[in-house]
Amino acid sequence: MNPQSTPYFLAVSDSAIRAAQACEPYSLPPDKYDLWKDIVLNFDPRDMFGSSGPHSDAPEQVSPVPKVEEAAAAPATTSGAGYVAVLSSQKSREDALKIFGHMQEKYGEVLSGRTPDVQVADIGEKGVWYRLVVGPPGSREAAASLCTQLKSAGYSGCWVTAY
Repeated sequence: MNPQSTPYFLAVSDSAIRAAQACEPYSLPPDKYDLWKDIVLNFDPRDMFGSSGPHSDAPEQVSPVPKVEEAAAAPATTSGAGYVAVLSSQKSREDALKIFGHMQEKYGEVLSGRTPDVQVADIGEKGVWYRLVVGPPGSREAAASLCTQLKSAGYSGCWVTAY
């Protein structure tokens, strides 16, 4: 199996690409163009997780999504770009992205073409949680429609938040 075709690899690599793009504009000297015109970024998600990577035999553990009233008390940082569906909340960014890979395998028809992202939410005494969200950001109705589709497919842990 080509690891580049697995949902897990695609989710994590897409996140790595967005992280590199978020660093723009790059401060690169024009007179050194020949040195930096072909930059190769090596990315291997196994380096992120050690032995607990995407092919680990460890069982999937999904933490419940904090209730809406908890989320309202401690909102995640938003950009005002619209609304997204929250699929899961985990104690680490890596675990949130792992969940997306597992969910893509199980609910691939519903999540096809969706972009995963992670929002950080400080829930006070309950600590910091990493919310797995899917976009692209859009209207509240579009995000709610995705949650409805996931519920119809058997997943009930979806809710809508501002992005």
